Amino acid sequence: MRALYNCSFADPWLKVAEQLNVKYGVEPVYWIGYADDDSDRLVRQAFPAAVYHGYFDAWKGVFPIGFEENSWAHAPEPEEYRCFGEYELQALQLMDRMDFDQHSFSYSARRLLFRKFIRCWTFVIDHYGIDALISPSIPHRSFDFPLYLVCRQKGIKMISFMSTPFLKSGRILALTDLYHIPDRIKLAFQQKQESDATQPLSEDTRGYLSRINQSYDAAKPEIFQEDNRHHKGKPSVFLTGMKFFSEILKKNNSWL
Repeated sequence: MRALYNCSFADPWLKVAEQLNVKYGVEPVYWIGYADDDSDRLVRQAFPAAVYHGYFDAWKGVFPIGFEENSWAHAPEPEEYRCFGEYELQALQLMDRMDFDQHSFSYSARRLLFRKFIRCWTFVIDHYGIDALISPSIPHRSFDFPLYLVCRQKGIKMISFMSTPFLKSGRILALTDLYHIPDRIKLAFQQKQESDATQPLSEDTRGYLSRINQSYDAAKPEIFQEDNRHHKGKPSVFLTGMKFFSEILKKNNSWL
């Protein structure tokens, strides 16, 4: 099985990829990684044959050299774009965060970028024979939401993980489709509804309900708390920004 890892932190996902590769033959062939965790070096070191795609490049719709030119041969036919039509407005709204004054990124430019993503991800999926999309977080960015749509349209397996207010206690939801609640959750909910017994709230649930009625510092989501493991040891915002701008100057990349 050939996998595409989407927005995966080097720690712990590199170890996860190595274990999946050894135990189950899941080969990472494409990796979208972050700029501030040294994943570009670590991924290339662990999987030399994998294509590494930088996070900031992905945001701008900049693909590895030659990808965009070759993608035209894999562009969906006009009628094939219709299957993405119902999701297009949602995809364009996800680009609001790329338009800080809400006047610089027009509707037509967003639509062109969305269709470029559809075309280029179709090429990546076809060219590398991707069988699975592994996404540590729900695809919700301008670039990975179209990636998810292409995989969904092609029937490619996807697993993603949705955080809950109970992250510290290990409660996350593993999802294979963003638009359908997993059957196991539906069944568990139905069984609780049909049961006459009153289920007591767990300790972490009571703690969460207590926190959200306190100050913001106490109620702050765990992903934003200072002790979040992915924020430890990260470079400062200044250093990350410097790396971002150095990449722009070095590559002279455009948005489209």
